[in-house]
Amino acid sequence: MHSATSLDPAAFVDALNAVFGPQNGNRASHAKGLFLEGDFEANGRAAAITRAPHLETARRSRVLARFSVGGGNPRASDKARSVRGLALRFDFGEGSTDLVMMSAPVFFIRHPAHFVDYFEARRPDAATGLVDPERIAAFNASHPDTRPHIEHLASVAPPASYATSPYFAIHAFRFIDKGDQTVHARWHMEPLAGRKSLDETGLSTLPDDFLAEELATRLSMGPVEFELWLQIAEDGDALDDPTVTWPMDRAQLNVGRLRLTAFVHPSQDVMFNPMALVDGIEASNDPVLRARLAAYRVSRERRT
Repeated sequence: MHSATSLDPAAFVDALNAVFGPQNGNRASHAKGLFLEGDFEANGRAAAITRAPHLETARRSRVLARFSVGGGNPRASDKARSVRGLALRFDFGEGSTDLVMMSAPVFFIRHPAHFVDYFEARRPDAATGLVDPERIAAFNASHPDTRPHIEHLASVAPPASYATSPYFAIHAFRFIDKGDQTVHARWHMEPLAGRKSLDETGLSTLPDDFLAEELATRLSMGPVEFELWLQIAEDGDALDDPTVTWPMDRAQLNVGRLRLTAFVHPSQDVMFNPMALVDGIEASNDPVLRARLAAYRVSRERRT
């Protein structure tokens, strides 16, 4: 295995490719996906905690969005017990910012130093094409921070639609208001259509590529909508560990509504960057958050 201290972003992408295969022209992670356009209407309530220009007043931003299926296989089944992704780019005229989310509220490792080893434990045998469950179990046992993510995927069925899944940014960010007062908070999206997972009938009868057609049908009847929320941290909440959720009784702030209206087909070099922030929002010291950009750049260079 690679050294657990290695933070080489190319090694992160290599580890994904070793599990899912090289993805020429596709993302190393969340390879299967589709783009939409729409808008985000802020309600101005975020001004209580941030001076971010796209949030502090009631205004609209243009949005580019990408829904995706977790993993590095562009032919992955839409019924797989993996995460679904939602990445957003807000274009508000004088600037832009990105938000990268997934359907699980927690990440699968606490520190990027363990990323390569996590995937090496899941790398198929070159001769048989099979993974070794004992090697996976051994890694999980020695890294208990993986348990919340694994338990979530085991307990929640895959979503019935991209439009009926919640999405979580998983990392804490620092929000600064006009008076330079700060709080930490985490983003999440809630679907206006409600949360809905596949039942046993759907799991057994739907095709492996049902999500795109389901979304097209839904869009033909109107926008796909989500509410954007911020969960506010309190003293003692983990600000640098994406494998730990915060208590449900933490204050929640609804900051606006996302409306997605149509499919689009932008260039493959589009890269959503969770570190593309604006005045009023800063990255926390979460090491996973801070490691993502370099790996995303390697993935983009390889696919383009």
